[in-house]
Amino acid sequence: DIADVSEVECAVLETTGKLSVFPKAQVACKGLFRLPVPVIVEGVVQPKGLVKVGKSASWLRIELLRRGYNNFKDIYYASINSEGQLFLDPLDK
Repeated sequence: DIADVSEVECAVLETTGKLSVFPKAQVACKGLFRLPVPVIVEGVVQPKGLVKVGKSASWLRIELLRRGYNNFKDIYYASINSEGQLFLDPLDK
């Protein structure tokens, strides 16, 4: 029921093959959910993602050190979810 793609906040391809589409109005008004925000992709810090969640690269470095990682390049993917929790997927060595 969406006439213009600019009205879409996000779309998720489910593991079942179903495409779930969430209009901007529905997400904004009802607080439906927020997708995790990537902050590291293939060892590279994503500054826009950090800004979006209100964190800094310094904060991220400290969190990595606390978890035993010395370098951003040790992480394949990292994201922060809607509750502010950091998820790390380290590179396999």
